[in-house]
Amino acid sequence: MSNTKFWQPFFALGRCIAAALKAMFPFEKLTKDYRLEIEPVIERAREVKESIHKELVQHGGIQQLSSQILRAAEKSKEVSEQGSHPLAFHKIPMYLLLLAIAWGGYWVYRNFYHISTVRFAAQERDAGAVTQKIQSRLSMQFIPDAGSMEGLQMLQENKADICFIQGGVEIPEAYHRLILPEKETLFFLVKKNKSIKDIQVVCTSVALQGSHILARKVLEILGKKDVAFVHYWTKLTDDPSFNIPDDVDCVVVSKSAQESKNLQAIKKLIASGFVFHSLDLGVWADSQPYLQKTRIRAGYFFLDPCIPDTPKETYLVNTYLVAQPSFNPLKLRAIANLFYPKDILQIKDEDSVIKDFLERADAISQIFMTTAFFLIALFGMGVLAHRRRFNELNTLISLINIHQSSKDLYDESNPEVCVRYRHYLAYCSDLLGIIDVITGYYAQEDSTLLFNGFCSVIHQRCMNLKINIQLKIHQSALKHLETIATHSAR
Repeated sequence: MSNTKFWQPFFALGRCIAAALKAMFPFEKLTKDYRLEIEPVIERAREVKESIHKELVQHGGIQQLSSQILRAAEKSKEVSEQGSHPLAFHKIPMYLLLLAIAWGGYWVYRNFYHISTVRFAAQERDAGAVTQKIQSRLSMQFIPDAGSMEGLQMLQENKADICFIQGGVEIPEAYHRLILPEKETLFFLVKKNKSIKDIQVVCTSVALQGSHILARKVLEILGKKDVAFVHYWTKLTDDPSFNIPDDVDCVVVSKSAQESKNLQAIKKLIASGFVFHSLDLGVWADSQPYLQKTRIRAGYFFLDPCIPDTPKETYLVNTYLVAQPSFNPLKLRAIANLFYPKDILQIKDEDSVIKDFLERADAISQIFMTTAFFLIALFGMGVLAHRRRFNELNTLISLINIHQSSKDLYDESNPEVCVRYRHYLAYCSDLLGIIDVITGYYAQEDSTLLFNGFCSVIHQRCMNLKINIQLKIHQSALKHLETIATHSAR
């Protein structure tokens, strides 16, 4: 049932496209019962030509016209055979239109319906928590990384689609990022009886990753550039028997205060002679969007023993969910909402993210508009290829009009001349009918001709001229009957 609901929008889209194309193009299959065949038309044109050459020997103009109309009928058959090729010029716009529709449908499916496997670069401890939160609502492939910098490198090398990035790591402007509600706390502990000036060896987390980079920046602001870093934090949290070496003077890490293993590591450090130290990084910290100053009250982490023993100033550090520039930002937000369904997700530079997506949508619309104009141009070129043939047919109609207008029966009193003129006009009407059918045959074989007025103009001219000819013939017949009646009365 769910699969049926999933495909319903595509079925509806297909029906709409089919209805639109049916309205635009005569795709209805023509059967032999009412499909126009050109061979009988050519045969009829040949019969009319032979009759004209036989009966109207003295009228060379209409004889030449009949030959030209026969050639026009034969030429229409040749053009139809050339146009039946799959790569005929007038079929290219249709292929391009179908290709554009298929590409547009794929784009909509890819961006709004397709649930692809998202490659998520995360540490092993994060992968378990993420799996627990999203359950089976999304296909996720976890790629282990050592920290924020390695995750960002995986994004740049297209080895992953999204990852967690800790504040302090430079994220390229083109990358999409969301601020997650959970903040990390910047822990700054110094050994008892030592000041910041005495710091020589600093313990932090994984080398060249988020905590290490942030610790280096913090110590530079505090005036400690030449310090040695050791990376024992993972051992502190994972190995209960591990004790931090005596040569470590300071510990600087950015970690979640809600994880018990981090709190136990803090407790172990306090037992080893470290104490919390307040941090005030001044205007530099205020200028960093990923840092928020906070105050930790006494006993916030533990009440017995009281940790910290007095209120301390420190900073909260943002955690970002980051995706490649090609990743759909709406899909990124949907993934983040799976982690925090009840929290309001804060978006960094929300306006710029939405603006970026709208710019992409505008680019897609520009592509569609360009394609539409290109198709219109191709339709016009297809019509231009037929323009000469339609001009030839139009010229033939004008010539027939000149010939028939010279055969005025109204003032003609000679019965033999009237009979000859009536035959002449009847053949003109037949020739006009053949031209009209040839025009309809062109339109049947190339539906793009329905988008211009050539067919309707020629059809209208033929019909008007035939009506004019028929009126002449009827007036002549009525006058002939009046003459006969007058003679009979005498």
